[in-house]
Amino acid sequence: MKKIWILSLTLLASGLGTYAKNCKSVKDKKDAFSDKMERTAKVSIGKFNPMGGGVKWLWEFLQADGATTFKLSVAMTGEFNQPFEQGTPLLLKLENGQLIKLETINSSNPVTQAITGSGTVAIFTTYMLSFKPSKEELIALSQSVITDLKVDIPDRTIKSPKVVNNQMEQIMDICGCLLATHQ
Repeated sequence: MKKIWILSLTLLASGLGTYAKNCKSVKDKKDAFSDKMERTAKVSIGKFNPMGGGVKWLWEFLQADGATTFKLSVAMTGEFNQPFEQGTPLLLKLENGQLIKLETINSSNPVTQAITGSGTVAIFTTYMLSFKPSKEELIALSQSVITDLKVDIPDRTIKSPKVVNNQMEQIMDICGCLLATHQ
């Protein structure tokens, strides 16, 4: 009986290990208003300087009551006035060849700002896009790194930041950690 118990625990631990990662980037905190536990994580991809250009995507993950969502804040130089409708697709290509298509869960209006410095004016726009990945999508994101990504909208290209492998591994790790408690 003892051998069966040890074998069961070993199998359970190895099964959880498929999804659970080291979870260094995931923070557990209690919501001050509801006293419920939340899990959060952030990953920044790309470099952005309003005066010098570039594009930056900030991924902010949130898990509350077992539901997992993430928000992408996309900052880029220039003025863009096109709102994104609910259902705007985010395409993610994984290293294993799989293509994941996530859709925004609400509409998003751009926020355009101007910054001055050294006698010049720089214009940049930020979009905040929200997504709610399924368990299957979290599994895929926890098993292979993202090699390319884009927001697919008609007549507009949102530049993809330079994808750096360790940032993508961090996203893969976060997805694995959130998957372990996803409902």
